[in-house]
Amino acid sequence: MRRLLFSLLLLTCCAVLGAGQQRPLITEDVDIIPPGTIRIEAGIDFMQGAKYTVSGLRGDLTRVGVIGINFGMGPNVEFQIDGVAQNYLSINSRGPSATPLDILPGANSTNDTGDFTLSAKFKLRNETRRGPSLGFTPTNRKADFWGVTIARVKDGMLVEGWNCFDFLTCYQQLGVIAMPGA
Repeated sequence: MRRLLFSLLLLTCCAVLGAGQQRPLITEDVDIIPPGTIRIEAGIDFMQGAKYTVSGLRGDLTRVGVIGINFGMGPNVEFQIDGVAQNYLSINSRGPSATPLDILPGANSTNDTGDFTLSAKFKLRNETRRGPSLGFTPTNRKADFWGVTIARVKDGMLVEGWNCFDFLTCYQQLGVIAMPGA
């Protein structure tokens, strides 16, 4: 009985912590550019009705100077530098703020410089005939397992980090999970 209660408590904690880690990220498909190549992307982003819960602000966000530079380092490694030169927020409404804001009470817009991130994409391991890639019995199928690690650096210090791995596609390639429509 004690073991059962401990197991239920552990599962509940994992579920609660897992739900708390859900973050809506703008992500790209995991594709690695060929070694020795560089991809440069530039543009503008616009998002209506952006909500900032800590500051209590809601409005339309315009990001000017969205820049992405990708470096193909090898057949399974890519480094990226992504960032925004300037963020502009047209304030539509204000709610309670958890932090003191440096915005005048009657102001209807604000702006700041954006953050830049350095991230690495890498292919972890292929399945082989002798060994599984993720703990399953070998299926003799080729399967790719992709992952992205993103770190945000501010003032020379690592302030946030995210990891995202594509388990679903890998499991589908191995036949562990059925492909849609199969």
